[in-house]
Amino acid sequence: MDVNLLTIIVMFAVVLAFAYAAINFHLVKRLREGNGKMQEIASAILALMEGQKTVAEGAGAVPVAAVMFGKVDTSEKKTVCLVSGGNVDVTTLSRIITKGLIKSGRITEITTKVEDKPGTLLQLLKVVADSGANILSINHAREDQHSDVGACMVSMVLETRDAAHVEQIRQGLHALGYVLAGE
Repeated sequence: MDVNLLTIIVMFAVVLAFAYAAINFHLVKRLREGNGKMQEIASAILALMEGQKTVAEGAGAVPVAAVMFGKVDTSEKKTVCLVSGGNVDVTTLSRIITKGLIKSGRITEITTKVEDKPGTLLQLLKVVADSGANILSINHAREDQHSDVGACMVSMVLETRDAAHVEQIRQGLHALGYVLAGE
């Protein structure tokens, strides 16, 4: 390859890198103007993982976040989001996935009070099982400060299909007289 051609290619790559950095700087600045900027970037990272099977670090997912949350006008325009960098810590990635699943209603926590007698936990779990939700974790506390003497607090982390599924479970529990914490 000719040295002059190689020099031109390298210079072109440097110009592209600076242009990309300048555009990302502008997008990060626009994202910072809104509330929940980190949540938006986390949502973009999760969307890239689920939809494109691509892992991107926070800065690399900024263009996608900007488009997803309307920070740039893409109406009637052909738009390309340049995604870069996969330098993301596994622990951070785990938190991003969990927060994204919670935000989309695919993981939820439900806490309620049940009578402290045989069979009442089974009745509660039957509602969850019949709905098709999966129990990720459960805590059955007899000595909870928020429960009465003859009652227990049950807190469940559930894997669900979406927010509508969570609402279906909540309504099913309400119909049977359960009072859910936080409502």
